Amino acid sequence: MSHSHRRRLALASTLLLGLTTAACSIPTDEDRAKAAEESAKKSLVAIDHGALEQKVDSEKVKKIQQQLAELHEYRGDVNGKLDQVTINAYEAFQRTNGLHPDGMLDDRTLKMLEEAAAKAGGGARQG
Repeated sequence: MSHSHRRRLALASTLLLGLTTAACSIPTDEDRAKAAEESAKKSLVAIDHGALEQKVDSEKVKKIQQQLAELHEYRGDVNGKLDQVTINAYEAFQRTNGLHPDGMLDDRTLKMLEEAAAKAGGGARQG
């Protein structure tokens, strides 16, 4: 057997082995969907965890809740607690306004929220 013939045979064997291995490990649509769901859950938990861990004065949270309620984004109690309902409403506001919905109470978003709530309330409500 010539050297080039052995190389072709080895290459063919490697290709067949690779195809067999690949055929055994090709994920199904269901596998891909489960993996995507798990990945999304992990990233959401990480984002929301950070948002929920923010140290914010309860009066400031009440103001944010009132502003979000004025915009019909928040339907929970205006109680000053930074909870999942408040974060979800805040993230919805961020999405609506083209911001990254991370739930973090940054100055830029809070200013936009204050301005939007003032417009929605006709500027009558100050907080």
